[in-house]
Amino acid sequence: TIVAIVGMVGFGVGQATAIVVAQSIGRKSYTDVNAQLGAGVVMILSFGVTIGLCVFASRGVLPTLFTADSSIAVISSAIRVFAPIYLVLDVLLVWVAQSLRGFEDTKIPMFLLFVAYWLIGFPMGYSLALTEFWGQSYDIYGFWFGLFAGISLGCALMCTRLYTKSGHYRERI
Repeated sequence: TIVAIVGMVGFGVGQATAIVVAQSIGRKSYTDVNAQLGAGVVMILSFGVTIGLCVFASRGVLPTLFTADSSIAVISSAIRVFAPIYLVLDVLLVWVAQSLRGFEDTKIPMFLLFVAYWLIGFPMGYSLALTEFWGQSYDIYGFWFGLFAGISLGCALMCTRLYTKSGHYRERI
């Protein structure tokens, strides 16, 4: 599906970024680190925005490719209004997670994503969708809001982590 393709592109560009960043750190070429991160983020955001806009533009047609049930297609079309933002955040998050590997940083990102998904996103989605804790049950929209909240928080935490790690190398220039 589209989300899988977006994830694969983010993963591939992130791996490439991690490799060139690690090589630059190994050569002590610290000015190259930030240039490589900048090139990677421009590529990945351009891709995410392009795919997101395409999904948004075709939000009425895409659901009909996967279901003949008009009620499911209507719900899917309504959820796809948020798809561009979700896809940009998703591809950026995957890219950042992979890019951090170039800094040999894997444990803290794992913890940050655990907090974002399992301690914030999933409980929020569950409580919004299946309980009346927030005043009413929001059904499928509650699950999607929880997923969106988790990925938004995860992306913000991971981008902050990457900025912090790359800042260490900006100081050496």
